[in-house]
Amino acid sequence: MEKYINSSHLFKLCIGVLTLLLMGCQDTEETLEVSRCGSVEYFVEKIKTDPNYRNKHYEIEGLIKEYYNTVAQGAAGLRGGRVVIPIVVHVLHNGEDVGTGTNISDAQIQSQIDVMNRDFRRLNADISTVPSAFSSLVADARIEFQLAKRDPDCNSTTGITRQRAGTTSYTVGGNEAKSSTSGGVDPWDTSKYLNIWIVGSIVGSAIGYSSFPNEAPNLQGFVSESDVFGNVGSVSPTSPFNDGRTAVHEFGHFFDLHHLEGVIELPGGGLAIDNNRDSNCVPSECDGTDYVDDTPNQGTQNFGIPTFPVTDCCTTGGNGLMFMNYMDFVDDSAMVMFSQDQVDRMIATLYTTQASLIGSDGLLPPPDSSTADLYIQDTPEDIGNEPNNESDRFHISEDIWVRNAIGTMNQEHENPTYIPGGGGVYVYVRVRNRGCAPSENANVKLYWAKASTGLSWTAPWDGSLTIGTALMGGEIDTKLTGVVQGGDFTILEYQWTNVPNPADYASLGGDESHFCLLARIETSSGMTFPETTNLGGNVKNNNNIAWKNISIARETMPGGRQTAVFVGNYEEDREYEMILSFENANDIEASVFDYGDVFLRLAPELIQKWEQNGSQGEGVAKIDDDLIEIKTPGARLSGMLLDPKEIYACTLIFNETQKTLGPNVYFMDMLQYSGSATPDNLIGGQRFLLKSWNQ
Repeated sequence: MEKYINSSHLFKLCIGVLTLLLMGCQDTEETLEVSRCGSVEYFVEKIKTDPNYRNKHYEIEGLIKEYYNTVAQGAAGLRGGRVVIPIVVHVLHNGEDVGTGTNISDAQIQSQIDVMNRDFRRLNADISTVPSAFSSLVADARIEFQLAKRDPDCNSTTGITRQRAGTTSYTVGGNEAKSSTSGGVDPWDTSKYLNIWIVGSIVGSAIGYSSFPNEAPNLQGFVSESDVFGNVGSVSPTSPFNDGRTAVHEFGHFFDLHHLEGVIELPGGGLAIDNNRDSNCVPSECDGTDYVDDTPNQGTQNFGIPTFPVTDCCTTGGNGLMFMNYMDFVDDSAMVMFSQDQVDRMIATLYTTQASLIGSDGLLPPPDSSTADLYIQDTPEDIGNEPNNESDRFHISEDIWVRNAIGTMNQEHENPTYIPGGGGVYVYVRVRNRGCAPSENANVKLYWAKASTGLSWTAPWDGSLTIGTALMGGEIDTKLTGVVQGGDFTILEYQWTNVPNPADYASLGGDESHFCLLARIETSSGMTFPETTNLGGNVKNNNNIAWKNISIARETMPGGRQTAVFVGNYEEDREYEMILSFENANDIEASVFDYGDVFLRLAPELIQKWEQNGSQGEGVAKIDDDLIEIKTPGARLSGMLLDPKEIYACTLIFNETQKTLGPNVYFMDMLQYSGSATPDNLIGGQRFLLKSWNQ
């Protein structure tokens, strides 16, 4: 493969074992196989020379193994949550105008953010080129990226800084770009921002490099040459690196992924790499590990645009090598996937070593006032405004999650498990301070309610509502936040000792462990907007209140899943016409309608009400006495007039008819309205997740 040459500079030919000072490189235009990345050579060299760096590496490996112990096997272990990470890009240019040469444009920078979101979320169109042999392993990392909106001093920012480069000699080992004392720019707080440095050229053959998570905080981040960053502007359309995948590859390293040929673990704790860059694989090269299990053993790097299958002396037959993986060295057009084990490792690294990025204030515009403002996010788009006009669903807070074992190492929400005698279930609430000043010490009350689309305030959360003998809600506990510094967050832990027995709801048709959670911050200033019985309105209007109503549908047979949900009128003295709407989560998440057929089994009394009022609806069809088929996203059932406290159990049934290969999580929101299906009349909703892995 020919290394790309452009008018602004020549790439360098030689790269050997990388020391902290790269030496011996000459300008050339010869054809060569390019080491697009210098990260692993630097990593291995530093393992040899820096005991603290080496010890941190093995400490992180231990944490990753601990995380794996918290993850269920197979489809049950797939994540439904998503994380959005703030990015700051430091452009170190040669004095050109913005949009010229090394001083790349804002649009070029945004194109790289778009590429990372596309590829980390498995939204790239060329995912279809993955051979069927590997298509069951293609995974969605559920990690997204945005340019920062707030800088470390609580000022507004575009997430881009620009500075004339202080040197023309940026090296991998020297990390000059990452320090103002060596011709670069100091990183923003690496516990809150993922830093990227853009330079004109990196000495040697590498065109980018990233830190691994065991690196010192002031060196965390990724360095890229300007003409391989993004896919517009100074990026040549004829370059092998023309689609922003150098950054995708390097961000894999940031989350502790290695090249597919791996590193060799030496007796006594050292690591080594084989620097043979050609295709002459020898058995000694097969001892490396990339620390994941589902990538085939590989002895050498692949370059260019290989044709499937590709084999070497480590994997001599069968499906061959996973050369289309982002962590190989092929051209941008040929690398198209992360594997599920790679995604698991990235998430393990995020939760165990980079978890502070999840609660960063970097994506929050500075508030109008410098005072403290505690809040709990409704969605990752929620920036704390009152009312929250940035979100369109208010029952899916990522800042509230249940774990059936103690600890925040895994922040993926689970259905709570009933344990006779109590104990063993923990709820976690992340409370953020979007202000710039320290907060007061506030109470945070946590409540539960039986999962329902129609919940109101204050019942059933106050424990005042029962159906028969079944309690429909109650308070779990109250915790103090302590003082939360401006822009910081805290995670509160609640032990839920009295999870209701699912058998209590058996006679109601709702005998499953699905519950809503409601967290309320109580400060001396109270709620900004007076609360009403409309829970959805309360949550939208007040950033002190957040709500989690997510159910993970259980598998009842191969390809079949179901889950129970209560619908109804929880209000004390108002009757209303109930409308049920069945919606996709958004334009990105996989829809349950792509999984298969969806049915709703209604209580006989509710079917009767629906039919008496003309069987109103759209996108629905009655196919049995009490069974409604939900045919399309946006389908609605309407015309059901409910008296106060008239509540019914329903069952959603999902039958898989489209067996998509690979790990997949499917989403659907069931929303309840009163009178008309407009935002002002939204009562509440429940999100349903289906986790499937066809291999």
